[in-house]
Amino acid sequence: MEKNRVVITGMGIISNLGTSFVDVMNSLRTGYSRIIISEERKKKGFRSALTSELPPLDTKSRIDRRIRKFLSEAALYSVWGWLNAVDECQLNVEHFTGKNVGIVLGNDSSSEPIPELMAILDKYKETHFLGANMVIKTMNSCCSMNLGPIIGAQGINITISAACASGAHAIGYSHSLLQSNQQEAIVTGGFQEMNWLSMSSFDALGAFSTNPDPTKASRPFDYKRDGLVPGGGGAVLILETLERAKRLQHKIYGEILSYGFSSDGSHLTIPTGDGAERCMRNALEQARISPLEIDYIHAHATSTPVGDRAEAGAIHKIFGSNGPVVSSTKSMTGHECWMAGASSVIYCLAMMQGGFIAPSINFDHQEEDACKINITNKTIQEKPRTILCNSFGFGGTNASIILKEFIE
Repeated sequence: MEKNRVVITGMGIISNLGTSFVDVMNSLRTGYSRIIISEERKKKGFRSALTSELPPLDTKSRIDRRIRKFLSEAALYSVWGWLNAVDECQLNVEHFTGKNVGIVLGNDSSSEPIPELMAILDKYKETHFLGANMVIKTMNSCCSMNLGPIIGAQGINITISAACASGAHAIGYSHSLLQSNQQEAIVTGGFQEMNWLSMSSFDALGAFSTNPDPTKASRPFDYKRDGLVPGGGGAVLILETLERAKRLQHKIYGEILSYGFSSDGSHLTIPTGDGAERCMRNALEQARISPLEIDYIHAHATSTPVGDRAEAGAIHKIFGSNGPVVSSTKSMTGHECWMAGASSVIYCLAMMQGGFIAPSINFDHQEEDACKINITNKTIQEKPRTILCNSFGFGGTNASIILKEFIE
């Protein structure tokens, strides 16, 4: 049985690079970064108070109060991203109701309501005062469960929790469902809350950079990197079968060729690169293309010493020293965690649409492993037509998405 082609017809983004596709494209092209030192996190005793900063969102004028009261921070980003996608891409919301439309989102925490919950219990000593909305706001599935009634989609409705590969696995699973004709359209993406509590345990792990200069702290592949910078926001993509997109005359921004996945099967937090290599090879095999056909690799590279080294080694084993251009937009955004796999796909689409490859800013000092692959620290004015996009997470979960410029 011939598999359906899967295309992207909508995108909505909330990122430190901007809240519109055009703004994000311009930020990527110029190497813009909005990373700050948070005074709140300093007061909370964080080892590192570095964080990316989102532009302000006027949620009250855009999202009804009756909806807002059930939204955690991550869920708010999911609703905002959906609204951005249909507005910017000029889509008819009525085309996304019914049993053939699903929702598959990536999210792995909902910490923001916890301080409020604890304060209410401490004050009143009764769970009754928590209200009916608290249980919704504290679930990992808060994003998908809130979007279901808002959109009116009656197909699959699930949340995938897979650490920092959550967004990529959500897109990949959506691709599989559409390819096999189990759904005709899926709203997918990933979300990462930005509140201090959501990042406190990461900080306790000592995973964050302590570089005193926020503009230089996130430096994937660079010899002087000393940890990641936390980021967040939301990324929504609308995927459809090619047949449906053409029938409804939706604009097509790109095509998803394949979804590769693997698990390290070894350490919880220390990758060796073997799982990443198998994941990328899986994606290439599923797409039925050779490594020579990849124009650009969007690396997971979060600016950690071990992780970046392992990924560089895995890329080199497949593509060699004269392989495609490699960069990591996390040098600008910080590590957007659960959202990263989805936002990375939007960043790649922005490069494809804009005809350029974004740089790895702050890549100033090469080390042995990074020297083996073709990393750019400058914007390249060439259109990437076939892109490999990596996302890896704690527990050794790995996902690679291959995107291609849409051609009939």
